[in-house]
Amino acid sequence: MYRFLWILLLPLPVQAQFFEAFSDGNFTENPPWYGTLAHWTIDTLNGNPRLRTNGRPRPDTLFLTTPSAVSWGLWQLTLSYEQVNLSNFNGVRIYLLADTADLRAPVHGYFLQLGTNNRDEVRLYRQDGNPATRRILLGRSAPVLTAPTQTLTLKVLRTETGHWSVFLNGRLLFEATDATYWRSRYFGLWVKHTAATARSYAFDNLMAAGETERIDLIRPRVTRAFYRQQLRAFVVAFSEPIDTTRIPSNAFYVTASSFAGFPQRIQWTASGQTVHLHYHRVPPSDTYQLSVQGLQDLAGNALRDTVVTLAVTTDTLPPRLLDLYPVDSRRIGLRFNEPVNGCNSTAYSLLEGPAVLQVLDCPAPPRPDFTLLLTAPMIPQTTYVLRVEALTDTVGNPMQPVQRALAFPGDPGPISAGDLIINEVLYAPAQPGLEFVELYNRAPYALDLQKVFWHDARGRAQPLADRAFLIAPGAYAVLAEDTTALRTVFSVAAVLLQPVSWPSLNNDSDAIVLKRGDGLLLDSLWYHAAMGEPGRSLERRDPDLPTLLLANWAVSAAPRGATPGRQNSRYEPDQSPPAVRFVAVRDSLTVTVLVNEMLDPTSVQPAAFELDDGTRPLTATWIPEVRHVRLRFARPLQQQRRLVVHGLRDLKGNRLTATVHPLAYPPAPATLRVNEILYAPLADPYDGRPDQPEYVELINTSSRHLNLEGLFWTDVPNEHGQADTVHLPIRWQALAPGSLAVVFNVPPGRDPQAFMAAAFPNALRHPGTIWIAIPGRGLGLRNDGDLIHLQYGSLTLDSVYYRPSWHQAGIRETTGLALERLLPEGPSNDSANWTSSPHPSGGTPGQPNAARLQDRPSLPERPALEVAPSPFSPDGDGIDDVVTFRYRLPAPSALVRVRIFDSQGRLVRTLGPMHSGAQGMLLWDGRDDAGAALPIGIYVVLLEAMDAPNGRILKSKAPVVLARPLR
Repeated sequence: MYRFLWILLLPLPVQAQFFEAFSDGNFTENPPWYGTLAHWTIDTLNGNPRLRTNGRPRPDTLFLTTPSAVSWGLWQLTLSYEQVNLSNFNGVRIYLLADTADLRAPVHGYFLQLGTNNRDEVRLYRQDGNPATRRILLGRSAPVLTAPTQTLTLKVLRTETGHWSVFLNGRLLFEATDATYWRSRYFGLWVKHTAATARSYAFDNLMAAGETERIDLIRPRVTRAFYRQQLRAFVVAFSEPIDTTRIPSNAFYVTASSFAGFPQRIQWTASGQTVHLHYHRVPPSDTYQLSVQGLQDLAGNALRDTVVTLAVTTDTLPPRLLDLYPVDSRRIGLRFNEPVNGCNSTAYSLLEGPAVLQVLDCPAPPRPDFTLLLTAPMIPQTTYVLRVEALTDTVGNPMQPVQRALAFPGDPGPISAGDLIINEVLYAPAQPGLEFVELYNRAPYALDLQKVFWHDARGRAQPLADRAFLIAPGAYAVLAEDTTALRTVFSVAAVLLQPVSWPSLNNDSDAIVLKRGDGLLLDSLWYHAAMGEPGRSLERRDPDLPTLLLANWAVSAAPRGATPGRQNSRYEPDQSPPAVRFVAVRDSLTVTVLVNEMLDPTSVQPAAFELDDGTRPLTATWIPEVRHVRLRFARPLQQQRRLVVHGLRDLKGNRLTATVHPLAYPPAPATLRVNEILYAPLADPYDGRPDQPEYVELINTSSRHLNLEGLFWTDVPNEHGQADTVHLPIRWQALAPGSLAVVFNVPPGRDPQAFMAAAFPNALRHPGTIWIAIPGRGLGLRNDGDLIHLQYGSLTLDSVYYRPSWHQAGIRETTGLALERLLPEGPSNDSANWTSSPHPSGGTPGQPNAARLQDRPSLPERPALEVAPSPFSPDGDGIDDVVTFRYRLPAPSALVRVRIFDSQGRLVRTLGPMHSGAQGMLLWDGRDDAGAALPIGIYVVLLEAMDAPNGRILKSKAPVVLARPLR
């Protein structure tokens, strides 16, 4: 263990200077050293004794201190070290000034440091306690300690002004200035070593010489002068204590246009740094000259003769009553604009009410606030008149008699959660200074707002009022950023409160929290910008519904944008029963029911729910965070399609009568299919035709409603197996059996419905279709073919790898033309089950496919061919550009070909041959086999089908008219 001498217990002298060369071979006396003595020794180098570390071969910290009172002057020593790389683990500190002998304790003083942060520098630090956290770097050298073995001569100078100079081997390293500490008790050496350097540091020729403290040569000066009417005195403050034993009779003189003279009495404060100059007469308001001369500080430095000019404003106005308020039925509070002599109960009288018994907390010095105690209680909901007279302020100005109305709402009751609520907030006013928070008293009795604290999201709570502040039941109180501005703009008649510090409500989002004094939460609102509009307040719809319900807040509809202190323009108490928004099957035993508002938990019972086969759940659990009811059934769901809900109640007690809702099942493979694809929409702003969205149409081919939440598709994976993914942004939507869902892109700034309706005028008219808009320029569908891998979780619902070749061979230009599925139950990747849309708009999103075929058509007796439209005009205007040949055959399958002849009987175009079922469709764009546009005229369409099983050729023909507009 270290042997450390606690010198604080010994009456040791403190030296003003010392020199130590260790020539006596002893370092424990003349001068004495203290610290880790066992790990230091005296050895000789070339016959010269020196102090050397003698630590143990392990990492350690050693130190020695000797008494020294030198606070400015000269410090010098010689330091040697051998095979040491100075760093955080090998370093030296030389304490020039220290207030304690234990250098491991929090020290106040200065030290040089050699070795730190792997830098070869000399540094000067000020230490203000703990060296790890209270160490201030004052100056540093360049890297000068690069050699591992050196002998150095260090010298430090400090002037009486606090200017430091640090020298190494006679060369100035750096300078610094710091005048914080001027008293020292010790000089010290501190070494931190590793196992290898425990004996590698030596010191010699230590010297400290100089002064123990600074000499005061600074003159005192006047720092402040003013007149204090309550003292009837001029007050003069000085920069330092004055020698009050040597004050000349003419030291102070005051003069003005109508006032002059020496003070009648001079009174110094105990510090000797402030003096009160008393005059019997109150000086009138004026500009005064105050002369000060003949004064000295405690060191004898003379103050220069000084003349101070000061403006004096004395009070000649009578006091005014600012505030009058009830504390409870027997106490009344008053607040004046200044301290008054108000302890005389005869100065107050309550007209047509109880007498004033006494003024509480009196007698007392003058003050601005007083509380009156009445002989009997006041009557609730009654307005009284208080008369105040015969009062004076602290300088004797008399108050004129005044009468003021006092409304007493009743004795305040206890405040519980929900009694005082946030009713309206204006956080983004149209002009500065109009922020406010309106509060409403829901309790059946008065409430004292002094007992309520509020804060915003920063959490710095403050009381609503700094005195008793009662509001009646059913009344409003408005916290205002600026009460004057709010009253001017909104003509507020309710109680207005202006907190001392307004927190400035954030426009993007913030919290408003009401708490009782003991921390009980009374009400809170966390709003965000999406809830409101700039310049308009957020109004509560129903005071009896929870604040946290977003649906309970609405933007003010008032002409001025807010209704502070009045009934909200959006006051809409809830009188409607709860409604079921969605019913989803989560798994074979679980169903969740989404409702539109918070429910009374006691109404959520299994008996309130029943499937169409009469099955009721085992449990019904209310989950208020998401407004869900989770139903658990004993047996797996199978063929059930509907859920009957009845008897649910909201928080206001409104009761739901029986309603029936479809069960939305999770999609299973082949229950939801890709039905139509538009991958190359029209997008030319100069073609005179509406731009189209990319879209993918889905069809529910099951007999159940399907839940669309969680659907996504991916395209062709890259070489790393990664694919682009399109997630369908939809929740709480069920797709009915046979109904369609259209996923389409919406360019920035376009309305989704208007964009779709412009491209496909009849699209939005079809009932039951669900429209899923995705913002962006497209859905990522490639024009040269792509994969649409429709998935739900890990399940593949459908997978279509479409190709441009799936379009009709008779169509040359397919831009703006959708691919339509012929049979929803048919194969997804068979080109025979897809064709170009024959619809004039280029597609039928949200409607039955124009090219759709019957699943099981009846066979006709003979071939039938339908041509439409005729005439058609392939001029590129988007109207009747393509003619459709629909056919029906008296055979379940055949090889089909269509040949087209002009009026001269010449063959101009052949479509097919192709394999077909009993029905089909071909398109023609008015071009010949070479792709050239044909002239107007009548053409003959010949349908030929080979019915191989029956060994026959089936034929049918029909005319078609090709027309073009006249130029």
